[in-house]
Amino acid sequence: MAWMDLLTANLLDLLFELHKHPVPLTIGGGFGLYLKRMRLDETRERTLFSQLPMPRATNDLDLFAIAAMLVESEYQESLRLGNLYGKDSHVETARGIIRSDFAQPNSIGLIRLREHPLFRPEFPVGEFIALLKEVFRT
Repeated sequence: MAWMDLLTANLLDLLFELHKHPVPLTIGGGFGLYLKRMRLDETRERTLFSQLPMPRATNDLDLFAIAAMLVESEYQESLRLGNLYGKDSHVETARGIIRSDFAQPNSIGLIRLREHPLFRPEFPVGEFIALLKEVFRT
């Protein structure tokens, strides 16, 4: 459970840094499932499943924010935070992913985005990628 402790500490650090900026985040992936499982174990709430999977996570945090609904002040704050934490290794990792997975129309990130069941053809993919590149300075 060492990864879980490290991920929990990283999430708490992030939440502390964001406490003045109410950014709604969704925690997904294996760690999100782990947190949900721990919460269910704590509250003893009944679920639709008789057996829940074992808690597990990879060594990363999958965080989601609704970027398309940012207002101008939130966008400016995103740019400020991008500049402030631009040298952080996690931001560098995200920057590399944007460069590799969202560089071309046939890049894996764009393919997966378009294949997602919630994707709609009217989504402005080009604008979204341009904003990602601007925030992450790629």
